[in-house]
Formats: sequence, structure tokens, C-alpha cells
Amino acid sequence: MVVSVLCAILTVLCAYWTVEVNRSYAHIDLDTLTFMDFLCPGSRVLGAVNCDPRDAANCDLLGYLCGKQGGSHIYNDAWWSAPSSVIMVRLAVARGANPNASAFGVSAITRALDVGNEKLLEYLLNDCGVDPNQTISDCGNPLLFAARSIPTAKILVEHIGDPTAREVYINKRNKHKSNVLHAVCECSTHSWLLIPWYCDHGLTPPYEALYDWTPIHSLAACIRRRDELDMHNALLSLLEAGIDPEKKEMVRGKTARQIAQEGLDCNLGGLLQEYKQKYDTFFKVLDMHKEKVKQAQELADKLKNVSIKK
Repeated sequence: MVVSVLCAILTVLCAYWTVEVNRSYAHIDLDTLTFMDFLCPGSRVLGAVNCDPRDAANCDLLGYLCGKQGGSHIYNDAWWSAPSSVIMVRLAVARGANPNASAFGVSAITRALDVGNEKLLEYLLNDCGVDPNQTISDCGNPLLFAARSIPTAKILVEHIGDPTAREVYINKRNKHKSNVLHAVCECSTHSWLLIPWYCDHGLTPPYEALYDWTPIHSLAACIRRRDELDMHNALLSLLEAGIDPEKKEMVRGKTARQIAQEGLDCNLGGLLQEYKQKYDTFFKVLDMHKEKVKQAQELADKLKNVSIKK
């Protein structure tokens, strides 16, 4: 009995809230207020929306939610990762905002990926029909641009139904010929676990970008920004994938070790101990790999000599 009464009360409250939202939303002056002003009264975080929501062809979701005059709210991770973001985006789309549009170098789907908002990502893909192949700026598809965790990457990849198309999708590169491994290594928020995951789900060599810049080069250039354990595991995963740590990039002829050494020497004056330890870990893993390769080559040579003698 009590449960039934509570359910009835809850239903009434939800219905009342919906009516009030629709009533308030219907009277919003889009010439002077942003969508965020409506949702957060009194908080004018950005300028006015520069599109009419009744004209879906000329109204993009990011501009509608955040205002073309500003844009800083687009990079607010707390906003995009909040559960309420799905409701906000749903209301915006219902009023005609285009969920496929991009602004300020990002789109709704890349922001959902960037903060790991699985619910928002699923809504954009399944309910809004957002194109997972959309090209964002010069960064390639959303997977290369922003997928920072296996759950979000999995949602995006599995949305591509055909296995062959999935493999093409994972191997897509941007205008610099960088692939998802470069993206993982260049961003401190991307988990190293994505490296073996991508390799197990269709990523194929060669892994070099333009001028023979490998993902290990990318990792070497970003050591200070990464967690030490994450960097350590990322390097091991790249080596296990068969990427040559001794390969020289073509611009200055530097190996990944030399790139890392430059970073260490350049910052040695005021370098914190934790940073130096990260570089030491990087060099140690490379040394261990080099010794392992040497031992494997010696063993192969011995076996070859034995075979020749026989």
C-alpha cells in the first residue's frame, strides 16, 4: 500500500516537472538566453545562441548548448560527464539542434568520448543517429580524436556492424597519418590498456605516421604528462606490438630514446625528481628490450650454426 502511494506521488511529481520544463522552455528567449541559462537560471556562462532552434539545418548542437559567442563551456568536462548532460542534449535535439555539427574543433560525440560518458555516447549514436565516421577538424574520426577508455571505444567500434568496416574504422588515420596508437600516447588521459585492445580488434601495421614518427616517439615526447606506471605499461605494450624503438624519424633522424633524452636534458635544471624517475623508467624498459632482442638474436645465430653443421 505504502509503495503504491509513493509510486503515485512520484509519478505526479515527474509529470509536474515535465510540464513545468516544457512551459519554461516554450517561453525561453533564444535571442538573449543560452540553453545553459535556461537550465541554470541566473548563470550566464556564455553569450547568446546564434541560431534558431526551429531551423534544424542552421542550428548545431554545440552552438545551441553553449553559445557561439563563447565556447569555453564546451571544454567543461564536469558538464559533459554529468548524468544530466543526456537530458540537456535530448532537450536540445528535440528543439531542432543538429547533433552531428561541430564547433571549436570538437563535436558532441567527441566530448562524450573525451569524458567517458557512456550513456551520452549511446544516446548520440543510437537515438540521434550521429555519424561515427564524421571528420573532426584535422584529427580524423571520433575514435582517433577522443576515445579515452575501453568502454567508450568499444561502444563506438561495435556500433560499426560489419567486421571489415570496423577494421577500416580502427585503422583510419588523420592528415598527419597518425593512428589511434599515436592518439593514446600523446594524451595523458588515455589509458595504456587501449593499446593492446586496439591491436586485438583489428589495428594493423605499419604504425608509423608521417616522416616515420612512431607511437613510441609520441610517448617519448610526452613522458612528463603521463603517470609513470601507465607510461611503463604503454611502452611495454608498444614493444609487444612489434614497434621498433630504434627507428629514426626522418625530420631530425632521432630515435625515441634520443627524443626522451632531449626532454630530460632540456628540463634538468628545475626538474622534479618524479619527472626524472619517469625518464629513468622509460630508458630502463628500452634497455631491457634491447638486451632481450640481443639474446634472441644470439640464440637464433646459434641454432642457425648448429643447423649448418648438421
